[in-house]
Parts: sequence; structure tokens; C-alpha cells
Amino acid sequence: MSKKVVKVLGFSAKESQFVVKSKDFSLTLNNEVGFVTSKPSSSVEFLLASLAGSIHAVGKAVAKEQELNLKSIQLEISGEIEVLKSDSAIEKSNKGFKTVHVVIKPTSSASIVALKQWMDSVKRRCPVYATMNKSAAVILTLVKEYDEVKVA
Repeated sequence: MSKKVVKVLGFSAKESQFVVKSKDFSLTLNNEVGFVTSKPSSSVEFLLASLAGSIHAVGKAVAKEQELNLKSIQLEISGEIEVLKSDSAIEKSNKGFKTVHVVIKPTSSASIVALKQWMDSVKRRCPVYATMNKSAAVILTLVKEYDEVKVA
């Protein structure tokens, strides 16, 4: 048995689009339709992509409710799974994710305190996060980048 880390990157592309990319595939989500530009190599990549899409959709809705000026969201998600190597060299997961790390990088003029409240609301309301958090530790980290540095 060995450990494998699966990673996806999700980011806002246009007003109503969200793109999720991994090593082997790209997925563009629109309000109504999803476009897969290449087939995922494993279901775990697709599962992390669904988490990214759900956090993005819920995050945009919560930001609108809280009147946050949220321009875009970038998500870096990595999940650790235990895999078994079979004789045919096909990797098979025997238990699913052990841990999932989500780094949320919103582009917003809101304060870090307001963004933390926003992220806490997203955690409470995101159905895919709630489902995954039942079987694996899902750790969310908020990263706020500042345009200006003011030194006293």
C-alpha cells in the first residue's frame, strides 16, 4: 500500500465560468453546462473537481448575500489517498481520501475578518464539503493577498 496525492486547481475564468484543471484534464463549468476538454484519468480527480465547483458556486452566492466585493476565487485542492498496486499496475483506492487540503484565495477588497466569516458560511452551506468531511479530514485555509503594503 502506498500514498498518492491528487491535486486540482480551480479558478474563476469569466463572470459566470469556473475552470478546474488537474494534471490530466480540464473542466469548464458554466451556470448551466459543464464542458470537459479532456477525460479525467481517475474518479478521485473528478471528485476534487466537484468540491472545487461546489465551493465556488456557494462562495459566489454567499458573497452576494453578504455584499462582499468578490471578484474571483482560486482554489488549490489536494487529496491524499491510499492506493494498492495490482498485478496489472492499475491503482485502486481502498478507502478513499485520508485528508483533503483546500487553499481558498479570494480576490476581494474585503477585510480578512469579513473573508473569514464568508469562508465559515461557505463551509456550513457547501453540500460537497459536508459530504466529504464525513469520511475524511477536509482542511480549509484562507489566503488573502494585498495589493498595497502600508508600513507604519
